[in-house]
Amino acid sequence: MQTLLALVVTTLLAGAPSSPLDRLTSTGRITTLNGETLSTGDLRGRVVLVDVWATWCAPCLAEMPTLKRLHETHGDALRIVGVNVDSLPRRDLRQWLARKDIRWPQLFDGRGLRGPLSTRLNVDSLPRSFLYDADGRLVATDLRGDALTGAVAILVARHHTR
Repeated sequence: MQTLLALVVTTLLAGAPSSPLDRLTSTGRITTLNGETLSTGDLRGRVVLVDVWATWCAPCLAEMPTLKRLHETHGDALRIVGVNVDSLPRRDLRQWLARKDIRWPQLFDGRGLRGPLSTRLNVDSLPRSFLYDADGRLVATDLRGDALTGAVAILVARHHTR
């Protein structure tokens, strides 16, 4: 499995460079749920996982322990950016995130799957994810569990050996 995954990641690395924020904003900057600005520069040189999810999505919630492990394991080498597509008040989502101890940045517009964030990412169902290498190239979509863990490990190791 690891060899096949390495081959897939290596093949996908031939893609054209782009920024993980390109599909979310034309300015390269976006404001998180907590009011912080996230920019292309904040993501440069890191493996980036954009995870599109909602609190009502059972498969999304089942993946949270994997995301927490990745966040803790890879530190600054990996940047997870959550894109929450719930349609609930900001306050409620902030409280939910605090209760679940989810610490990575979250983007949120409160408009659900028909909101601007979902539209810009062409997301009409969940879960969805976009994995970028440290050069900003999209290398995989919709990886979960062991496949996601393995791909992140390969990309982080590849970046550190350059």
